[in-house]
Amino acid sequence: VAYTENGAAVTIASGLTISDVDDTHLASATVQITTNLHPGDELAVAGTANGQVVSGTTITVVGYDAVTGTLTLSGTDTLASYQAVLRTVTYVNTSDNPNANSATDPLARTITFTVTDANSDLAGAGTGSSARTVNVTAVNVVAAVSTTPINRLPRSFE
Repeated sequence: VAYTENGAAVTIASGLTISDVDDTHLASATVQITTNLHPGDELAVAGTANGQVVSGTTITVVGYDAVTGTLTLSGTDTLASYQAVLRTVTYVNTSDNPNANSATDPLARTITFTVTDANSDLAGAGTGSSARTVNVTAVNVVAAVSTTPINRLPRSFE
């Protein structure tokens, strides 16, 4: 997936699939920027604010931690519901220098999706994860200089 500085948020994994041979429900999920986290990086569930339940599910968007780059979801729901929600997770960078201190451009972010099953089979809760890459390209913003004319008083008033 490609993201360009100052662009709209991009969906990370619209084709994501979840399967679990011994459970029909999940209890939680995290989505984390595990490589090259930079200031301004943000993950979100499209259309749902932090602290809100995703419409049509029992999944709550707990929040995004900018320090660890982790988006947390919780609430027991079906595999299909979690799959639908995780397919809407987006990436955006809100800074004017998304690849700060890096000579690499585009600079890849590794986004890791991790799910925890609900132990509905009583065999113990298990986790699974998969990663996706977002290539972030910075835009060279040209510096601008403007001048304002200085109004001088006539000599007789100086």
